[in-house]
Amino acid sequence: EGEPVDAAPVVTCGPPSDADVAVQLAALPGVTVVEAPAAHAPGYRYFRLQWTQPVDHAHPDGATFTQQVSLLHRDLARPTIAFTTGYEDYQRDYLSEPAALVDGNQASIEHRFFGASRPAGAAWDFLTVAQQAADQHAIIAGLRCVYRGPWVSSGGSKGGMTAIYHRRFYPDDVAGTLAYVAPLSFAIPDHRYDAFLDGVMPAACRDAVRAVAT
Repeated sequence: EGEPVDAAPVVTCGPPSDADVAVQLAALPGVTVVEAPAAHAPGYRYFRLQWTQPVDHAHPDGATFTQQVSLLHRDLARPTIAFTTGYEDYQRDYLSEPAALVDGNQASIEHRFFGASRPAGAAWDFLTVAQQAADQHAIIAGLRCVYRGPWVSSGGSKGGMTAIYHRRFYPDDVAGTLAYVAPLSFAIPDHRYDAFLDGVMPAACRDAVRAVAT
């Protein structure tokens, strides 16, 4: 998992289009687009994208699956946040903090093999950080033909880890990465956390945390 599993996809973007964003999104290859009400993001348009991805990016002509992407559209000229939960896409039409801060667009990417983003059959060998990074790379490369402003990746917890792994494999995809609480656990349990807790918080708080844990 130390190297990218695919070469950078060849994405040829034409000149900027004056067409409605829904038309531009529907023109992306392998993408199905459905617009829905943005109930939790006033002033935005909300699109649900189904993005065709290879199960194994090293063999793009093999089996495929559809990956779910929730897209909140603000303005084509605004920055875009690539947000990863690391799991099922629970973000949907809720703005993340970075998207709200920059008044920008948001593409929330469901992790492969979670939620509705599952291939047929058992293909667990391809549930790797490198394969998911390649998923995110392909999505950003395609959406960049529509959203040509700066891109920033973000996420929290496992989503923060997912954002970091993507940045490690494809550092040129985004201008920056804002990862919230991105632990790197080596085992279950990982006793490095014991030493960490010994050095943070007042003693009474540490004792309360340990009391809850036990």
